[in-house]
Amino acid sequence: MPDFRNLHDIDEDRWVLTTRVSGRCYLGGNAHTHPGHMHAWSEQLDKLITIRKDDITEASPVAWAWIAGFLTGNEPDFAHWLGTTWDEAEPHETQDDPLFWQWKDDLRFFRAHGHGGLRDPGECDDEDADD
Repeated sequence: MPDFRNLHDIDEDRWVLTTRVSGRCYLGGNAHTHPGHMHAWSEQLDKLITIRKDDITEASPVAWAWIAGFLTGNEPDFAHWLGTTWDEAEPHETQDDPLFWQWKDDLRFFRAHGHGGLRDPGECDDEDADD
């Protein structure tokens, strides 16, 4: 394996198999493209690729735990999800407001799939996924 680990925070225990490439990929960190996108080192391509949870077909237990934490850390708070300030969002952040429950549903979808459901203008499309 090439010595890319120091450059990209790659850990061999965080391996995944994806629909995007053959062979193992090793999770590296936030791709900083869209919420939920991760960098992974592809053995096949010998380079970093961008993936999301829905691309993963198999993973080590360490990788699944890392992904769960990564996606939780990428969740938008309520005000960000609404695209507004805290002062404007606060009246809606109650269990009586349908927007509150839509936010909760969107967060569940995001954690399950690693994309979508978030009010983010940079929503992923396939041509962005290999950045």
